[in-house]
Amino acid sequence: TALHLAEIETDLGHHDDAEAVIRRIRAEGPQDLQGRARLLLGKIAVIRQELWAEEILSEAAALGLNARDSVSVALLRGERALRNNQLEIAREAMAAAERGAKQVIDRRGPGSRLHASVELLRGDLARATQDIEGAKKAYNRGFELLRSTADPELRLRLTLRVGDLALADGRPDDAMVHWSTAARGFRA
Repeated sequence: TALHLAEIETDLGHHDDAEAVIRRIRAEGPQDLQGRARLLLGKIAVIRQELWAEEILSEAAALGLNARDSVSVALLRGERALRNNQLEIAREAMAAAERGAKQVIDRRGPGSRLHASVELLRGDLARATQDIEGAKKAYNRGFELLRSTADPELRLRLTLRVGDLALADGRPDDAMVHWSTAARGFRA
């Protein structure tokens, strides 16, 4: 579908192409795709650190989303808040994502991208508050949750974060190993 094409374009970093597809969906697409299309536009706005990202995420939620997509909104709000050093908003978003993720029944079991994404945000929040041990635990839980799930992009994001923690812990050689592994993975 057009929405899947827009998701692929977004994941490839072709945001302008993804936005063009989303505009087409918004103009011509079925009503039941409008919320998810707006969510994807919100994701692009968060990635680009656009000022109106929160407004787009709120519009997506107002259009009606399933439980999984509602968790994605909370995760994006948390990521945006962390980027803007709004730690209390990030905590609230992480708690909302965690509550929502518990309600989502995943066909693939508990080891899902959704739950691992919550752990990534938890680790990022811990790191932002100088809770290095909490960050390590969260990132490790994220890896554990991904054990039975093929999601290389999220696994590589976690690998980058572990590299960041290694550097903060005074282990630049370990950090370089993690960063190099992630860089090779992202290039593949």
